[in-house]
Amino acid sequence: MPSSMNGQAKRPLWLPSLSNPLEDNDTLNLKDIGASLKRYGWLILLTTAGLGVAGYLLGRANPVYVGSLQVLARSKTSSDDVIKKLAPALNTDSENRFNQTEEVAGTKVLLLSTEPVLKPVADQLKGKYPDLEWWHLSRDVKIKPVTGTSVLKVEYSAADQDKVKTILTSLGDAYVNYSLEEPKAEVRKAKEFLDSQLPTLESRVSQLQTQLQDFRQANNFYEPQSKNSVVTDQLSTFRKQLIENQVALDQAIARYQEIQSANLARPGEGKSGLGLAESQRYQNLLQQLSTLDNQIAEKAAIFQPDHEEVMILRDQRSQLVPALEAEAARVQAEAASRVKDLSARNQALLEQEGELTQDVKELGGQARRYADIQRNLEIATTNLNQLAATRSTLDLNTAQRQTPWEVVAPVVEPKLTSVAQNTALGAVAGLLLGSVLALLADRSKNVYHSAAQIKKAYKYPVLATIPHNRELGQTQPMSLAQAAFASNRRRKFGMLPFLESLRSLQTNLRLLNADKPIRSVVISSATPEDGKSTIAAYLAQVAGSMGNRVLLVDAEMRRPQIHHRMGLQSSRGLSDLLVSNASPREYIIEANDNVDVLTAGQLPPDPVGLLSSQRMHQLMEQFARDYDFVIYDTPPLAGFADAHLVATKTDGLLLVTRVEKTNREMFEQVIEGLGLLPTKVLGLVINDSKQPMNQGLYSSYYDFQDATKTAATPLTPSLRR
Repeated sequence: MPSSMNGQAKRPLWLPSLSNPLEDNDTLNLKDIGASLKRYGWLILLTTAGLGVAGYLLGRANPVYVGSLQVLARSKTSSDDVIKKLAPALNTDSENRFNQTEEVAGTKVLLLSTEPVLKPVADQLKGKYPDLEWWHLSRDVKIKPVTGTSVLKVEYSAADQDKVKTILTSLGDAYVNYSLEEPKAEVRKAKEFLDSQLPTLESRVSQLQTQLQDFRQANNFYEPQSKNSVVTDQLSTFRKQLIENQVALDQAIARYQEIQSANLARPGEGKSGLGLAESQRYQNLLQQLSTLDNQIAEKAAIFQPDHEEVMILRDQRSQLVPALEAEAARVQAEAASRVKDLSARNQALLEQEGELTQDVKELGGQARRYADIQRNLEIATTNLNQLAATRSTLDLNTAQRQTPWEVVAPVVEPKLTSVAQNTALGAVAGLLLGSVLALLADRSKNVYHSAAQIKKAYKYPVLATIPHNRELGQTQPMSLAQAAFASNRRRKFGMLPFLESLRSLQTNLRLLNADKPIRSVVISSATPEDGKSTIAAYLAQVAGSMGNRVLLVDAEMRRPQIHHRMGLQSSRGLSDLLVSNASPREYIIEANDNVDVLTAGQLPPDPVGLLSSQRMHQLMEQFARDYDFVIYDTPPLAGFADAHLVATKTDGLLLVTRVEKTNREMFEQVIEGLGLLPTKVLGLVINDSKQPMNQGLYSSYYDFQDATKTAATPLTPSLRR
């Protein structure tokens, strides 16, 4: 019987685990995104070109002029460092004014685009431009720091060239005025904030100091760590005493039980016990009793039981027994008293340990509370000192002379920029839109685009990756194998990767179970046209070329393909054999020296009924005995039970999936179903991989072989029809 019927076979260490075979494969990583964009590069190029042309035409239809000027933002004042530190508390962005460089900050650029700065400019130009509002300027004015300098570059764009020059000139004057007023306002606001915060912090510090003092007095310690160390040492001592007392108590109980057990026995039987052995008086009495018993036995052997000497000895024994029992009772009472004393001491130690343990727990909470109060006091004290020092610094720097900004480069003549800008924006938008459309189109196909995607999505072992071969549709399997493996002929290197991958598959199957070789497999797929029949046909040829007696059975009695792949007739086959009592040899076709084929035969009305019949079971057992390797080609797993019925009687199932063909959703459903059924999955075979193969590797190898005149011995017999 196949090994799959007797339990799971052991797997080599080099195969991955089969636990949780279905992984979350809905996410895209960077490699997947790059591959998707490459597959739809034509779509990206088309959208980029289209939107770029549209942007060019739009720029020509709606001209935009852009002008600029440059403003020198001079060094910060002596109060700026103080304002920077207070910025978070002031709820302003003043701190960020100095983040980019020492003179120019990103937040300063934003402030120059706000209403207080721009509204005076808009009001001044209302007579010439009635529709101009300050938010129009905020939207259209672009301010950029010049890297490595203290210069701000100001740009403005509009459809009117004269309007651009006028507004830029007014903006230059407004920025110079702003540079004079803005520092004064910030210093004034900082002083107001400090004056409001100092009383609060002083009260907070005083409150925390009182709280710390009350806490120390309430808990009767100055530092909780020192008290905790004392209590911990006491707890350790009591626990050590408890362990020692428990050991002594266990020993006393054991001694008491031994004495009690010995007292229950008859003293005349000579049973003393280990506990009574410690009593010297008891041992002496026991020795006397043993001596009397020996004397009585000697006299009884000589005299009658009622003889005077015998009677005297018996009287002596009867007088000795009560003394022995009394001594045993005394020893037992002494042991019981010992147990009682140790038990009482053990209970007292346990109570003391509990009290100390509770003290340790309470000290832990007290230590945390103490640390919180002390930390809050330190923070409050530090803040109070910093605010007081800051207030003093602002007072000293208030009278400092302010140096205004100035326009260092006049307004540059506005230039037409709408064409180039719109063209670039259109191209970028087209690139982004094309990329999104490419990703959506790629995902909508719902297939696997590479072998790497399949390997990443599932934890079933991949036993082989079969490369794409254009010559499959031009020749039959036997002529391909002959072209690749026959000696004294030049290799067709385009086919060698395909056939070598099948050899790797056969080798992996041989090594898959070290205890019992794989001798029968079912080859199936999730959906039709995944290449399972092609894999089955070529795997049979490869296995035969490696010296195995192979039987290829076409159990696909719905759409049989094996006879087409092998160039055979299928007038009768498996379906006919299952409904007859004939010998399988009458239906099996000898394809070559090592490969036999059993075609599907006539299409039956109920393939499942035939495959689940006792006759099919008997035939599979016979095939397993007669051949080294049996391959069953079955219908797809999605929607059909045929493969499951056959696979349960074989060593396992090979699941074929085809790159750019297998439906992801159907394949995931099949994988999930396999996890619920007893069907043993040996692994995956990835078919039709488009990953480029290094054909030069084969060419260089065989060229070296020819150059050294070391002709290879053929690995297979000649293949024939």
